[in-house]
Amino acid sequence: MGIFRKKESSRGANDELAQLKGDIKAFWEFLPTPVCYTNFTFNILNASKSFEVFSGFKNKEIIGQNLKTLFFNSQEAKCAQKDLLERGLVNNCEIMFTAKSKEKIPVNMMIAARTDENNNIVGFFFVFLDITERKTFEKEFKEKIDDFEKFQRLAVGRELRMIELKAALRLCQQEKLNPR
Repeated sequence: MGIFRKKESSRGANDELAQLKGDIKAFWEFLPTPVCYTNFTFNILNASKSFEVFSGFKNKEIIGQNLKTLFFNSQEAKCAQKDLLERGLVNNCEIMFTAKSKEKIPVNMMIAARTDENNNIVGFFFVFLDITERKTFEKEFKEKIDDFEKFQRLAVGRELRMIELKAALRLCQQEKLNPR
């Protein structure tokens, strides 16, 4: 009787494990934000469907590739890597991501370390937020500010010139009234 219960509980645990794996897979495919996870050396182990759409790479093309090859500026990646190894977390790191099409995409990257039961880092989760629209808005906003500052300099310069001309006109009028 004890053996039968052990097999039943084992089967139940296997069913629960299979259900959990299915749930994780469904969640991974559902994620609306590009996400991937890597091993300790940054080789991609899995990527969400959103990552496929975002990067242009199919999972079968990108799995096993080193994620660092997708960063346009390796210096930015080195800074993020240093912070990651020191703190185990990187928030709001702006970096240029290179898509399969070779398009450079500005992203806000977040990274969290994956650890084992002994708290050793075994890999990393990466989340990428496309900030192209924000960057475009910031550029347009800066251009508007520059235009406004230029207009202000011209307007103030014109106003100062008008004050000078009025003062000169008053001086001329005073000299006409009071000739020497």
